Amino acid sequence: MPGPRLLRPWDGPDFRCDIHVFEHEGRYIEVANVNATPVEGRLGSDLIYYHEATGSFVMVQYKRLPSVERWVYVDDRLRDQLDRLEAVAQASRRPHAPHDWRLGSDPCFLKLAYWPEDGRADPGGPAAGMYLPLSYVRLLLQDDCTLGPNGGRRLGYSYADRHLINSQFVELVKHGLAGTVGTSREELLALGSERALEGYSVTIAAELGDGRLPGETVRERQRRAHSRKAGKRHAKKSAPARVKPRKPVIEDQLFLDLDQDFAD
Repeated sequence: MPGPRLLRPWDGPDFRCDIHVFEHEGRYIEVANVNATPVEGRLGSDLIYYHEATGSFVMVQYKRLPSVERWVYVDDRLRDQLDRLEAVAQASRRPHAPHDWRLGSDPCFLKLAYWPEDGRADPGGPAAGMYLPLSYVRLLLQDDCTLGPNGGRRLGYSYADRHLINSQFVELVKHGLAGTVGTSREELLALGSERALEGYSVTIAAELGDGRLPGETVRERQRRAHSRKAGKRHAKKSAPARVKPRKPVIEDQLFLDLDQDFAD
């Protein structure tokens, strides 16, 4: 397996950077955990998924929900984190071609994640929780629905009528329907460095070409996602009752694993 190509610049005296490389059917993915701050000083955790062929990334800021109340106070620290996400979103450009189109202008999401007290969470899957697009969070915080009994603001299951769940978020990212437009490798590297130096733990998954090709096009990405769905439906109908489940392919495994590590 070749070494990392995109994420290597983070290996240096200012960063602790662990990099893993995956390759599957011509798709080359590098996953890096980047830290520049001791654990006790970190502000939170980010997940960035970058698709090189479309020049697009999606960024997720994590917050841990208490397992019982399932809501958090919106304090000055969280508001500052939202402001920083707003600045990150400015990296996106206006769409100029059909493949630049997105469902919305939100490349940044807040995930309120929790683990049940009874321990019944899926050990092989991502944490349960709510994905909230940044612009939706702003609207929630302007509405009475997030007011607490003492006038403060809260975010959680009882304070938002709608949210994205894991499977919905994964589908948006897999099909390139959410994310920035026209983000270069250099901008991705700069963003990762900036967030790490600000005090965040950053996990980056960068999907590249295989070294010979630049990576799958938007059309190829869409075709692959649909063909996998059709294959799953066919396998489900035709498989014997006791067939051992197949091992997830690389994209499934990334989304199962990447949001396991955050400190906030």
